[in-house]
Amino acid sequence: MRLVLAGGGTGGHLVPGTALARAVLERGGSVLFVTAGRPLEAQLVGELPFVVLPLEDGRGAPTKRQLLWRVPRSCAKARGILREFAPDAVLGLGGLASFPVALAARSLGIPVSLLEINAVPGRATRCLAPLAQQVLTAADSAAQAIGRKAVCCGAPLRPGFRKLPQKSAARAALGLDPGRLTCLVLGGSQGASAVNEAVGFVLPQLAERGAQLLWIAGPGKEAAVRARCEEHPALGALVRGYLDDMPTAFAASDLAICRSGAATVFELAAAALPSITIPYPHHADRQQFHNARLLGEGTVILEEKELGRDRLAAELGALLDDPARRQRMAEACRRAARLDAVEKSLEAMERLRQPRTRATPRTLPAASA
Repeated sequence: MRLVLAGGGTGGHLVPGTALARAVLERGGSVLFVTAGRPLEAQLVGELPFVVLPLEDGRGAPTKRQLLWRVPRSCAKARGILREFAPDAVLGLGGLASFPVALAARSLGIPVSLLEINAVPGRATRCLAPLAQQVLTAADSAAQAIGRKAVCCGAPLRPGFRKLPQKSAARAALGLDPGRLTCLVLGGSQGASAVNEAVGFVLPQLAERGAQLLWIAGPGKEAAVRARCEEHPALGALVRGYLDDMPTAFAASDLAICRSGAATVFELAAAALPSITIPYPHHADRQQFHNARLLGEGTVILEEKELGRDRLAAELGALLDDPARRQRMAEACRRAARLDAVEKSLEAMERLRQPRTRATPRTLPAASA
């Protein structure tokens, strides 16, 4: 299969796409990512080939006026990319870049699939669904909202989540104390200041219980977080702005405090990791709240407006002091996990492939602006 994956902006859009892309490559196929131009996208896509549409300039999301002239240019560039690469299918991952690529694919007669891993369909999925032959969903709730075009496959996971290392080996790989209870703090691929601030208030409780932290603070946020941790010498803390090897981070941990983006939720399920989830509060459809609910009893959901230092301290203390409860939460996570999502998603896209005349593909550069 020759597959173009289009989208970006956040890890929630790109990380599942990278899992599918690597599976296509393992099967002898070819892949190409088309992104919007945010600096983080290159880091998330890694060594996989990608090209950039003229949608963003690295200084934040474009205004409506900027989009009026950037989208037509991007559609024209997307048509050229698709003609050169000659894919069998296009997969829209969500985010701004998925729009011009899906439009270009439809105009060229290339089958379009969409990937929606949130419990509630996002704006890109809702807008592009009429152009798509199918929508691959991770959750039954999203499939029901989409209707007849939905194929519920689960959320594609990075290979490491399908066979996690042992806890002792994971802690050794990260340089963590093998015998201390470990709490993972994670705000998503770009970090979450509200999560960082809230955890800062409960550092004394963590230190008193002899815990250690693996804190993924977000790019540019690690210095302030590290300084906060150093105020508590009894607390072990490994602080990073970003970490590529998230399967090892999850495997090393006993508990997570995190946002509930869809990719994070399904990774928590795969790792059977109990959590306190703090949904991002500014989505009109409360997307992250509904994502967290997919874990059932595997998570304690705290709305951001509830994040007073006393409430988080109480919930965290109760979990740290109750190993049996954490075990029940881990079992609930296992029930929510779907480890065959990559295979199911690729099978669904293979069914869309149609014999058609196409140009001989040419080699594209690894990345271009």
